[in-house]
Amino acid sequence: MVWTHFVFFFVPLCFFAIYPVSKLDVDPQDVPLLLETMSWQPIYCVLLPSLLFWRKKVMESSHRNVVKKISTNQSEAFDSKSDIKTSEQIRHFELLKELWIRN
Repeated sequence: MVWTHFVFFFVPLCFFAIYPVSKLDVDPQDVPLLLETMSWQPIYCVLLPSLLFWRKKVMESSHRNVVKKISTNQSEAFDSKSDIKTSEQIRHFELLKELWIRN
């Protein structure tokens, strides 16, 4: 967003500052016309909402992908941990059973 504001506000302001210095015979009646023809505000008013809409869609898509990866990895990690835990428990009870049978 900062770059959007920078491009649409700073560039015309620099031009407005440089133009009268480069052209000394600027008619005061031409200044409003110059300001309106070089202003990028109409373009800015159209592009800003579209840029925000596009950015929101991209961010939502990105967040969905990240959440999907996290949830996929966590479920696999939980499955593997539960499998390991189950196999450890089975081994533990087998050893206990062997101890009880010996005695």
